[in-house]
Amino acid sequence: MKRQIYKSFALALVCLSLPLIVVAQDIHYSNFGFSPLNMNPALTGVFNGEYRGTANYRNQWNGVPVNYTTYSGSVDMKMASKQDIPPFRIGAFISHDKAGWSKLSNTALYISGSYLRPLTVRDFVSGGLSLGLNQRAFKTGDLTWDDQFANRRFDPTIVSQDATTFDQTIFYPDLSAGINYHRQAPRQRSALDVGFGYFHINNPTRSFKDGEPAVRCAPRYSLYANTNVKVSEAFDILLDGSAQFQGPHREILGSVGGRLYLVDRHTKQIALQAGITLRNGDAASPHVGIVYNRWKVAVNFDSNFSQFKTASERFGGPELNVVYIFAKVRPANYCALCPTYL
Repeated sequence: MKRQIYKSFALALVCLSLPLIVVAQDIHYSNFGFSPLNMNPALTGVFNGEYRGTANYRNQWNGVPVNYTTYSGSVDMKMASKQDIPPFRIGAFISHDKAGWSKLSNTALYISGSYLRPLTVRDFVSGGLSLGLNQRAFKTGDLTWDDQFANRRFDPTIVSQDATTFDQTIFYPDLSAGINYHRQAPRQRSALDVGFGYFHINNPTRSFKDGEPAVRCAPRYSLYANTNVKVSEAFDILLDGSAQFQGPHREILGSVGGRLYLVDRHTKQIALQAGITLRNGDAASPHVGIVYNRWKVAVNFDSNFSQFKTASERFGGPELNVVYIFAKVRPANYCALCPTYL
């Protein structure tokens, strides 16, 4: 009887050490615009150019025991078409995050596709789907169990039988969808995106332990609006907002910033940008970045002001975001030919 009590207590500790066994949040970024396929599969291929690559890194709450480290990247492109504006786009998104002493991790690979339909020369609507496979795992090497205690002392050489109670790796499929409205005149800097993403449509099971009721992944709803407003030849205003809801969790972000163009020509573009993002009731995240031709790089650092600041000492964590867009050289009808070649 006493051993059963200890075993139940140990299993309860495991459940506490694996917070994502229960309804949990997906990965998220303060600079969410740098991870478009994580916001909405309908954003697949919605950019000026032929190919786009993104890379993101976030280290959250490094000062507390259960910190989160997240990596992700994506590639997307327009599919070949005889139409001036290719309607079909395709992409892939991969992510990996890890947390806690148990090294709880989730690795995901998604293939996404979207269909874009022009409404006018500057207004577009796209719908998208993504299908993914997730691997969820944890390790027991740094955890302790009741049957590893002998003569009231912990003996790390004892192999725990309790540690085998849970499966340590599981796989599950995932399905998501979304819709996006994009507004941008040809060859203009000002742009607007407004959209809605619906993730985990199939409500997949993510339980490490068999039994009823099954622990399922709650749907995530993503609402966002991003705008880039050209106010002069040398300056743009950047305004972004998003609201994400998943089970009992919610995250609301609002960002304001500016971009100063040092060079803005068809063949070369250099700009500096800065701003600040606020997360509802939790943190402020100042960010700086640079645009160099087809590269965009941004860095930010969260600073907690919620009650969690006692544990985090106000340091939420750094974030690095990179985007590269490959674009073909424009046809001659876009740029006047030099008289030398006439």
